Amino acid sequence: MVLAATQLIAVSSVWASGDTNLQFRNSARTLERVQDATASGDSAAVEVQSKLIIQMGTDLMNAKQSDLQDVRNLRAVAVYLFSGGNPNVAERRLIPLKIDPENKVLLDGALAYARGDKASAIKFLGNVDIASLPPTLAGRVALVKAILTSAEDPKAALSLLGTARALMPGTLVEEGALRRCISFAGKLPDIEQLEHCASAYIRRFPVSLYWADFEESFTLGLIEMDYLKAGGTMPRLNVILKDLPAADYRKMLLMISKAATGHGRRSLAISSAQSARELSRAGSAEMARSNLYEGAILIVEEGYELGKTKLEKIDRSFLDPSDRSLLEKALELSRQIARRPDTAEEEPIKPPMSAGLEKDQPPAYASLMARAKTALADPDPTK
Repeated sequence: MVLAATQLIAVSSVWASGDTNLQFRNSARTLERVQDATASGDSAAVEVQSKLIIQMGTDLMNAKQSDLQDVRNLRAVAVYLFSGGNPNVAERRLIPLKIDPENKVLLDGALAYARGDKASAIKFLGNVDIASLPPTLAGRVALVKAILTSAEDPKAALSLLGTARALMPGTLVEEGALRRCISFAGKLPDIEQLEHCASAYIRRFPVSLYWADFEESFTLGLIEMDYLKAGGTMPRLNVILKDLPAADYRKMLLMISKAATGHGRRSLAISSAQSARELSRAGSAEMARSNLYEGAILIVEEGYELGKTKLEKIDRSFLDPSDRSLLEKALELSRQIARRPDTAEEEPIKPPMSAGLEKDQPPAYASLMARAKTALADPDPTK
C-alpha cells in the first residue's frame, strides 16, 4: 500500500502544477508504475489506478492542442487507451491533430482496442513496427497484439508474449504475458511453454493481485492439454509448484485434482490428489478433499470398490457446499453403478475391479457409465 499511496501523492502534485503537457505525459508514467504495483501485491494500487485513469481523461479534455502534438503525449494517449481509457474522449482530441503515419496507425489501433473492435485493432496494430517504439510502449503493443491474435494464430501469439516479457521485465506487462502464455500453451498444446511460464510466474509474481487468475489459467491449461497424457509427469509438475508455501502448494494440487475430476482427466485427478494427500495431515480438510476427488474419479473407471470406500469414509463437515454436492453425486452414482440398469430384477452386482468397468458390459451399463462421467462434471471445477 505504501507504493500506491506514494504514487497518488506524486500524481496530485503533478495535477496541481497546472502544466498540461507535463501533467499528461507524467501521469501516463505514473499509471505504469501503479499498474506494476498490482503485480507486486499492492492492493491500494487498484483504486489509485482507477482514479488516475479518470483524471487522465479530464487532463486529455483540457490539454492544449499544441501540447498534444508532442509525440510523447501522443504515445501517452496510447498507454491511456490500452489501460482502459475512454476512447470517445481520446478520439475527440486526436481528430484535429496532424499525426505522422507511424503514430496514427498506433493510435487508431489503440482506439479500436479500447472500443472492443477486434478486427480493426488487429488491422491497425498489425502495421505497427514494435521495434520503432520505446520499450515500455512496445511491450504493451506486443501484449495487446498477442491477445488479439491468439485465437487465430496461438503460436504467433506466444512469440509476441515472449517479446512483451523481454521488453518489460518485472512489470504488469510481464505478469500478464506469463499468465496468457500459460493459457495459450494449454490450447495449442505446448507443454514446454506451459511449464516454463508457470514456473517463471511462481518465482517472479508470487504476491500478484492477479494470482487467482494465474491459478485458474494454469489449472485449465493442464486440463485442456491433458497434461499427463501429453507427456507431462507428476514429478515435473511438483517441481513447478515446489517454490510455493506449503499451504498454497496443497491448495494448487487440490484445485488441479478437482478440475481434473470434473473433466474426466483420470490420471491427473488421481495423481494430484495423491500428491496433495502426502502433504496433508491425517484427519484434515485437505485429506478429506484429496480422498473425495480420487474416490469420485475411481468409481467411474477402474477401482470402483476403492473409490466407494474412500467416499463413504469422508467426513462431510470438512467440505464446502461445492464439495459436499460432489460427494453426494459420487455416492449416488456408486449406488447406481452397483445396481446395474440392465438387471433391475436381480440382486445388485458389484462391478469388476480389473479390466475397466465398461468392458464386456451391456449397452445399458455403458450408457450409465457415460452419464456418470457427465454427472460428476462441475460447471466451474476450479472453484
